[in-house]
Amino acid sequence: MSKEAWRMLGLKKAFWVALFSGMLAFYCFSLAWSQELLTLEEAVNKAISHAKEVLNAQDKYQIAQLDLEISKSTDFSPAVNVEGFVPLCGDAQSSVALAISDTIYLKGASKEERLAQLALQNTQDELIKTQEEIKVQTISTYCSLLQAQEDLKLIQKNLELARKLYEDEKLRFEQGNTSHSSLLELEEGVKEKEALLAQQKEYIVSLTRELNLLLGNSLDTPFQLAPLPDFETLPHPDFDEVVDSKLAISTEKKSLLREKESYQIELEELAKQKKVGVSLFAEYQEEDTS
Repeated sequence: MSKEAWRMLGLKKAFWVALFSGMLAFYCFSLAWSQELLTLEEAVNKAISHAKEVLNAQDKYQIAQLDLEISKSTDFSPAVNVEGFVPLCGDAQSSVALAISDTIYLKGASKEERLAQLALQNTQDELIKTQEEIKVQTISTYCSLLQAQEDLKLIQKNLELARKLYEDEKLRFEQGNTSHSSLLELEEGVKEKEALLAQQKEYIVSLTRELNLLLGNSLDTPFQLAPLPDFETLPHPDFDEVVDSKLAISTEKKSLLREKESYQIELEELAKQKKVGVSLFAEYQEEDTS
């Protein structure tokens, strides 16, 4: 084959390589453009709106609101009865029974209403706690994924540097300017960094699926995280454990206080029931003067 033929073949090869590279770059650019740019605020709001735990807590809160309205419509008005006997005029041996009854209208909330108010407050606290837990979990996953992506870039740079050092050392070895053990050591370093890169990519896939699960998306839905300002100053991802514990303690304390209050309401109600009933029985008989 002549030199001209070789030159034309080389030009054709270069053309197809350039065309393929351009198409690949365009595909990558289009893929990145089509991905959703997800901000931290959007992620938190979407996770809260899709979380089954939050939806269940909202249902319980709405039911507690209805129970409170029903309890307000329940009227508790104890009746007081007074009974007695009144003698007939001129007849000491005869008398008529007299009974008087009236209803006492109590002021303030009834027992049922007060207990319903406590139940409503408990469900409201549980709803807030559930929302905060989802919020903390989403922030933690979002920040962990951002950090993992930054770590991936660093690992890739270290791998590129390790490969370059290995190629340089290989050239020196071929020239007889270095030992075989030194070359093997650099080769082992390249393999370790390649394994670390693969491990980091798997970790990113795992975090991406975890965040998609929180957002209510399919596990492999692509998205692009919006960078955070002052990312280095953000709390460590493990801060969610501290927040969870504080939320749990706060909610448990409120629940115990309301449970104590409900017992006090029950005791007050028992005391009222003992004092509600008032009855009077009397009889008058004229003295015998004969």
